[in-house]
Amino acid sequence: MRYTVLTLADAVTVREGLMSILSGGVTSIRPEQFPAPLDVWLALAVEFTPGDLRKPRVVSLRVSIASADGGDPFFEVSGKLVDTSGLRYGGVQPAQLNAPIHLRGALIPAPGLHTIRVAIDGLAEQQLLFEALGPTHAAPLA
Repeated sequence: MRYTVLTLADAVTVREGLMSILSGGVTSIRPEQFPAPLDVWLALAVEFTPGDLRKPRVVSLRVSIASADGGDPFFEVSGKLVDTSGLRYGGVQPAQLNAPIHLRGALIPAPGLHTIRVAIDGLAEQQLLFEALGPTHAAPLA
């Protein structure tokens, strides 16, 4: 089992097992005021090998957001990502689970650098950084 996609995007959809990512790679937001809703999607894909699927199990997910300089998370969501008994693979090909997660429930309390932590049972925790820019910051060049 491994992460194959982990990025922030303007929109993410899954149709017939295929994930579409619009404007992936978001690294900053520029709200007019704080606290501000984090209106982005987390595009997540996890690959399961045939060995991962031999023994069915429930795989859980936890996503949290905190200031990058430490402190308790100001947003957290967790739950069942997948029951692997429902995943299928053909021959020796891996199965991939595509999971779009809308982070709209997160309120960013203040400008600054923030960390999104993604923890999935059986995998090392991954982190994404993004910056919440105040309305007075200059626009990025690219």
